Amino acid sequence: MGPWWYGCFGSLFKFAYLRHDIEEVIVPTMASVSHDLRHKWLAHKNAFFFRYDEDYNWYDATREFRDASVQHGIIQPARACGVPGRQVQFAVEATEPSEVRHVTWSVQPPDAGAISQSGLYTAPQQAPHEAVQILAADPSDRTWFARAILEFGNSAPIRIAAGHAKAIAPSGRTWDADAHYEGGNTYASTKTVKGTPTPELYQNERFAEGPLVYRFCVSNGTYSVKLKFAEIWFTRPGQRIFNVLINRVPVLSRFDIAAAAGGPNRALDREFRTSVTDGQIVIQFQPIVSNPKVNAIEIVP
Repeated sequence: MGPWWYGCFGSLFKFAYLRHDIEEVIVPTMASVSHDLRHKWLAHKNAFFFRYDEDYNWYDATREFRDASVQHGIIQPARACGVPGRQVQFAVEATEPSEVRHVTWSVQPPDAGAISQSGLYTAPQQAPHEAVQILAADPSDRTWFARAILEFGNSAPIRIAAGHAKAIAPSGRTWDADAHYEGGNTYASTKTVKGTPTPELYQNERFAEGPLVYRFCVSNGTYSVKLKFAEIWFTRPGQRIFNVLINRVPVLSRFDIAAAAGGPNRALDREFRTSVTDGQIVIQFQPIVSNPKVNAIEIVP
């Protein structure tokens, strides 16, 4: 790509190319433009940017330049589940002790609920068909921006193959690629897993050196949550022990997969019922000995 140009509209719609020391400039690469200089350029109300390609075709690159120049702030919660008609409080997290930002809040799409300037989001009475973006901007700093995602679930079955990068379909039923997790790593084994017609579901896993969390957005109601396990790393009982909570309710205490399954590489399922009133199912795996893990998760109403 060619160099960046910067300009703003002057009188009579003429262009004025600006920099702190001269009137016109070609900036060779984005990397050569300091953050302070980008901030100075972006501060102009009518700033625009464009680039040209190898064939000298010019095009508007204003959004590209702004995206490359933006400081990404943090909103808490960064991801949340919505319920029609309910409210969710969002807040900007300071990245430095002295940081204080007076932000303006907005929602995308614009008709996907309302948000006050204190960050209190109110969902519409009917759930949007797509994820809602909660946006925060600082009017005094055009290079700062933050985004959170709010999802509205439904009552469709959820099947997750933990540790799998792509969906799989053992026995003709589709299990989606690993998703909706917070933290952790993946591991795959080629060893045969006994006691199941679908060993593919048990040969991959997601584990974590600390707590492992899965968060699913669903409609309010009652669900069956099935957790699938096989000990595919350790060789004997006592080497991995952890607790499991579903929506803050303990469902497995000091769970040892190898002990419960009668040895390693043996499939073991545990099923639980849970009631949802806040639009989400949160599954927490808490370590006691070594790393908590799961091989697959199925949620059905």
